[in-house]
Amino acid sequence: MNEIDIEGESPWFDETDLGKNCSWLQNRPELEEELKIEVELREILNESTFLELKFLVAALYKENWIKDHLIKNCLGHIGTLEGELYSIMKEQKK
Repeated sequence: MNEIDIEGESPWFDETDLGKNCSWLQNRPELEEELKIEVELREILNESTFLELKFLVAALYKENWIKDHLIKNCLGHIGTLEGELYSIMKEQKK
């Protein structure tokens, strides 16, 4: 099988992507983690069969859906807590 060449810009966030107020959202891996990810991606792209890729895509799709809903639920809960905090602070000012 021909080796696939993966080149281009880093897919990770740079410091200007989200702004200073949302820097906690930036999730840049350590160099060792980034290299491990790169090695694993190259192994998948260079040595996987079509059937293996189908199963991988299906598993990743399901995992992504679960994580999307987890994040959505967390953000909803954070919004509720912030609303409660605002109400408490408003009452304390009276």
